[in-house]
Amino acid sequence: ATGTPIYQRAMRRAVTRVAPRRRLSVRVERVDKHIAVVTLDRPEKLNALNMAAFRGVRDAARKLRDDASVRCVVLRGAGRAFCAGLDVKGVMHPLRAKANCAELLERADGEAANLAQAVSYLWRGVPCPVVAAVHGACFGGGLQI
Repeated sequence: ATGTPIYQRAMRRAVTRVAPRRRLSVRVERVDKHIAVVTLDRPEKLNALNMAAFRGVRDAARKLRDDASVRCVVLRGAGRAFCAGLDVKGVMHPLRAKANCAELLERADGEAANLAQAVSYLWRGVPCPVVAAVHGACFGGGLQI
């Protein structure tokens, strides 16, 4: 019932909880007119690749590939690691694992790579030097990037 102490406590908790503001998993910044820095930005997870990070890296590579003003790209990780690989807990969550795996492994017609491969493959198409500033932990997908 709505008047019970348990219900009231639950409602107070629900009202006082504010959804955390989500930040981008991958940031693209220009440090100079011709230099772009792509930052994996999940330092609390050692920049492990969740679905948003996979999409972010792919989108950054596509964007920079098509930008003729970029003459150099630096890939880096925020915090104490470059990339700890796959965020298994996030990607393989029981409610989302099947859909996530399908998104990672499905290759669209005309594409050379699926999403899991695109995070590394697309950098080959960027027509300028791409430098990975690797520091700290670097495993799995981080090594591919």
